[in-house]
Amino acid sequence: MTKKISHFYFLQLLLVFLIFSQSVYSQPEFKRSYALGLTNLTLLDLTFIFTQQLHEKTYLEVTNSFIYHKNDEHDNGAVLLLTIQDPYKLYDLYRFRIGVRYYSEKNFYVAPMLIFNAGRFNDCLIKRYIDDKGSDAKDVNYRLSRTRLEFGSILKFGYLKYYNNHFLVDTYFGIGFKFKYFFDSITEISPWPFSGIADYDYPIEKQYLGFMPTFHFGVLFGYAK
Repeated sequence: MTKKISHFYFLQLLLVFLIFSQSVYSQPEFKRSYALGLTNLTLLDLTFIFTQQLHEKTYLEVTNSFIYHKNDEHDNGAVLLLTIQDPYKLYDLYRFRIGVRYYSEKNFYVAPMLIFNAGRFNDCLIKRYIDDKGSDAKDVNYRLSRTRLEFGSILKFGYLKYYNNHFLVDTYFGIGFKFKYFFDSITEISPWPFSGIADYDYPIEKQYLGFMPTFHFGVLFGYAK
């Protein structure tokens, strides 16, 4: 697993090196573009970005992402020093972003964007959902289904390389925030290790809100015309 992760980050660094080592036009010369995100493909994250020119250096940007279910359980005991009560790898997730890109003369752009995400996992086990890192005596497993909705904003900074044959490579990073709404349906609560199911009136349903800052990085490969 460690070797796969190392190869993944090596690929990203190689892509970044290639991006900044080629010649390009001084500004965008296309009406629209279609691009696929490369950086998260190993995580089964399919990200498609469409842009449409509005004015000379201004483009509408629309992003659709589809993240597919990867696991049906997660073990917090396998994560050093962290307790992850909302594991990303359990979700089927759809993400939508819309905003406007403003280009400078050297193909740098800034893009304020609004985001909406909707995700769900169903009947998944989170081992040691409550995890006392000093002792297993207080650890508790949860089996639950969860729906998550997110609303927020991102400010992206990017650099586009546009080639004579209409291909493009786009590198960006960004900062933002999002509000998160959770709806949980808990069907089992049990001590760790398994020794029976705690006596509750199941399902236990909970709703709650969260807030978090976000950080973004991506490499896109696409076609413009």
